[in-house]
Amino acid sequence: HHPCPFFPTARKAWFVQVGDRQINLGTDKNEAFTRYHELMARPVVPLVTQLEAQKLVVVIVDEFLDWCEKHRATHTYRWYIEGSPLTHMKKPGCGRKEQVVTPEQYQALLDRYKDQEFKDLLFTTWETGCRPQESLRVEARHVDLASHRWVFPASESKGKKIPRIVYLTPKALEITRRLVEKHPTGALFRNTDGVAWTPYATNCRLQTVRRKTGVKYSLYALRHSFATHALMNGVDCITVSTLMGHSDPSTLAKTYQHISQSPTYMSEQLRKAVG
Repeated sequence: HHPCPFFPTARKAWFVQVGDRQINLGTDKNEAFTRYHELMARPVVPLVTQLEAQKLVVVIVDEFLDWCEKHRATHTYRWYIEGSPLTHMKKPGCGRKEQVVTPEQYQALLDRYKDQEFKDLLFTTWETGCRPQESLRVEARHVDLASHRWVFPASESKGKKIPRIVYLTPKALEITRRLVEKHPTGALFRNTDGVAWTPYATNCRLQTVRRKTGVKYSLYALRHSFATHALMNGVDCITVSTLMGHSDPSTLAKTYQHISQSPTYMSEQLRKAVG
């Protein structure tokens, strides 16, 4: 079985799926099929399995130790074999997400897309603060229209300890209701071809804006901006943390300390504090 080229109208180019990769064949059909046939004519190179990759690492380490034994002092070689130099190294923490999308930037981003399918995904992320893995995986079975929310069971939530609840604004609820009717099974958010959005596909769509404007957007940036704007609009941190799905409210304080750098916001809070 050979994969066949396909043309997603939203991306305006020919692609072929090879394994877990989508290869861009170009916009011209004749050139795309020529490249496709050249690609299919190449010998198949087997992928290195995880186990084989681990063996390769072992081989590299062994070769390094052999080299040290021959070219370095005896105590240097012993230092390497008696203990790992990585044992006491601390894993660096993840950096804080500093990008905050303003309402004006968000509207300009939304205006750049014509297809309602991608706009639905952007709008829902902006208005609910949901994680990308939640919006990309939500199905009709997760939807509780009566209570205006999505409910992921603990087994499908981050951390797998408690259910994850995403609350919906009226507009997000309207989008969800429409998609539930359209897709009673499977993922709700899909592209113009009816295929579920993937992280790779959404990043590709957002990269087009980066190339034109120089500004990098992501679904996580919209989620991050939701929390920032909620805090600056006066929503208490416990409520914001709950809306974001944090299991520990302290996560909010650690991640969103940058709002203390806003002189306008902090001055207003100071005035509120002193009455």
